[in-house]
Amino acid sequence: MNQKLTSLTEKQIFRFLFSILCVIFSALLQTYALKAFLRPAGLLSSGFTGLAILINVIGSQHNIQIPVSLMIVLLNLPVAILCGRSISTKFTILSSLQFACVSLFLVILPFNTLFDDVMLNIIIGGAVYGLGLVAALVGNASTGGTDFIALYVSNKTGKSIWNYVFIYNCILLCIFGFVSGWERAGYSIIMQFVSTKVV
Repeated sequence: MNQKLTSLTEKQIFRFLFSILCVIFSALLQTYALKAFLRPAGLLSSGFTGLAILINVIGSQHNIQIPVSLMIVLLNLPVAILCGRSISTKFTILSSLQFACVSLFLVILPFNTLFDDVMLNIIIGGAVYGLGLVAALVGNASTGGTDFIALYVSNKTGKSIWNYVFIYNCILLCIFGFVSGWERAGYSIIMQFVSTKVV
């Protein structure tokens, strides 16, 4: 009996460590996509990371520097705390680790731009960003943000709000189009489409 319990505990520890590695790898991929492809091409990602980028863009236009890394934490942390009570604690911890790592990696990792061609940045950046999402899912986590809210509402009401999440992303793109140009917004739609196809 003790052997079985020990074996079970070892499996649980291994799975948790594997999940942590997946989450860190996910954050690395997402950071790489943002720094090497998306940001140099002026593209907008979805979710709270997209909102953080949009706030940074609007701030820059008014000579106010608002780091994307800081905004990712400021936007995600309150939602993680509020929603974490009603969803899996393990899921909340791992997802919080993911966005915290992205925030840290954006500051400390010097990823450089690879391409000047916009379409290459869109396609490869979207694919790498999508792989980052896949890595988080494999680790039984997410990239935070709207995933927290969607799961919270689902657990509380039994209803899906993914249609509202889609509308939220559309609103982000519309605002981004107004402030950065509709061409960049259109490119961002293609990039997001590529990333969802990878997932």
